[in-house]
Amino acid sequence: MALPRQQPPLWAQPVAQRPPRLWTALPFTAAFILLFDIGILTSFTALVLLLPLAYWRPTRLAYRRVGKKAFGGLLVLVVQLFSPTELVLTAGEGVAHDKWVEKDAEGTVSKVLLPAKGIWISNHTTLADWLYLWSFTYLSSHSPSLYIALKSSLRRIPIIGWSIKMLGFVFLERNWARDAKPFARQLRQIGEETNRGGIDEKLALLLFPEGTIVTENTRAASKRFAEKTKISDFEHLLLPRSTGLFSALRHLAVTVPTLTLIDLTLAYPLPRTSATSPSQRPPIYASDYYTLPSILLSHVPPPELHLHVRAFPLAAIPLGDLSRLRGGALDDEGSAEEKAAFERWLRERWTEKEQLLARYRTEGSFVPARASKPETARHGTKEEEEDDDDEGRRPGEHVWPIRLRHPFVWEALAAFCFFLPFLAVFYLWQHRVIALEALKYVAAWVGLGGGAVAGTAKAAKSCGCGKMAGQAAATAAQKLAGEL
Repeated sequence: MALPRQQPPLWAQPVAQRPPRLWTALPFTAAFILLFDIGILTSFTALVLLLPLAYWRPTRLAYRRVGKKAFGGLLVLVVQLFSPTELVLTAGEGVAHDKWVEKDAEGTVSKVLLPAKGIWISNHTTLADWLYLWSFTYLSSHSPSLYIALKSSLRRIPIIGWSIKMLGFVFLERNWARDAKPFARQLRQIGEETNRGGIDEKLALLLFPEGTIVTENTRAASKRFAEKTKISDFEHLLLPRSTGLFSALRHLAVTVPTLTLIDLTLAYPLPRTSATSPSQRPPIYASDYYTLPSILLSHVPPPELHLHVRAFPLAAIPLGDLSRLRGGALDDEGSAEEKAAFERWLRERWTEKEQLLARYRTEGSFVPARASKPETARHGTKEEEEDDDDEGRRPGEHVWPIRLRHPFVWEALAAFCFFLPFLAVFYLWQHRVIALEALKYVAAWVGLGGGAVAGTAKAAKSCGCGKMAGQAAATAAQKLAGEL
């Protein structure tokens, strides 16, 4: 009798072919929505209450840092609670392999050491990429200093769009004729704000040079462009667009001379195929297996993700002549020769990414396999060799289960801004007479006139908040009125 065929795990099935999980996942989905919405609302309320700080130059950086740190902690928390997974980290060119990772007493990654200021670029595999990359910035302590280039239409989304606008994210129309100068101005502002924070202030500007995720349609478009321009195409990637990254590097290089280009290669587990030749292997796209709803609402995360990190100093990147930009010009986009040189350099890096992803698809790791490990042939550190013996990891692979550091409770509360926004609103409502009196004198101070003052006083009198609060407000009003 034939044994029943074992079904592959849910993550190994395309989202469209998975059995419905509405009722089985409903309790977790409801809990996620409740927790995530509360986190969004508390962060947004904190940003609104502290909004004046965003318009005062000395406090603008701290204002944005508070909001980003809270939201970054919230993302790590919801992944930890509702879609747990782990990052398998490896290092490549420009990263100190022996000292870029710190571990806790249990041998788990607790911190990653990367250059303080950088432009971060990554391949764009799924719409969930930002979720895991932002989580990674938590590990490297760049989360409070993260900027992401986004479509301009996102700023109109209620609450979320308003929040990311307050946090200084970069918005693009995806039309370079309209984006060039606004993009340059935003970059200059980011650089100046970062410098105001001092030499130890961090910066991570995240860009996706491919512009969109890898799907059947976008791969076909990339292939057509490669054939048209007579350049080599890829199997796992799209051809990168160099214009925006070239501009970002040039403008930030002027204001932030210690800038580093951090190159990230992200890979999701996908079903293995027996065919090894690209011509025989059917195309499989991670975007068909991992979506934000399937990860966060259906709670089917990838079992693990692999992230390879490289670093390139500015001196190693062909950026051309920056003299006009140092003179304050915003419209110098470099000569045609300079653009072509950078485009070739970027395509070479993407070719290296393609090789990394091809190895991952066949071997399940970015680290090449070694036929044997005699004592004389080992090149890894002692810590790396121990990692190789732990759960079959290869030398140089470091595992971080995406989670908040300890003490967990305090960091979880910080992700919700310690609920201070709700407490502040509640306090203001309970003491609305005093709040209205304060508004009255602010209005008088800015010259709104007696009508506004009288209207505010009338509203205060009609509020039943108690005689003591009213008398205190009246006393304060008379005193301040005399001074004004």
